[in-house]
Amino acid sequence: MAYVSKTSPGCSEKVGDDLHPTESQIHGEVIDNEAGMARLAGAKQTQRHLRPRHIQLMALSGAIGTGLFVGSGSTLARAGPLGRFLRYMIYSLLVWSTFNAMGEMCVWLPIDGSFV
Repeated sequence: MAYVSKTSPGCSEKVGDDLHPTESQIHGEVIDNEAGMARLAGAKQTQRHLRPRHIQLMALSGAIGTGLFVGSGSTLARAGPLGRFLRYMIYSLLVWSTFNAMGEMCVWLPIDGSFV
């Protein structure tokens, strides 16, 4: 039997000769054995109900946001760089929390293909 030492001293794990199939109470299908992904039987699936109009609205909102950013040059001239920097930091915090939540969702419920 082979022993492999982990990072902490005194902790070891048996590998090699003692491998054998085990029984489990959880039933499902294995999607990718290499990555360890599995889909449970009867589990809720994510649904994709985005229509082309929804995607167009997201693109339009991105264009409007860019236009507002470019148009904020007059605010910079009037208020100075500190106000703009503070707004940038607050907005960055909001964007960071949104992307962090989206990353958590992608890890929690991985699906094939893109999220759209």
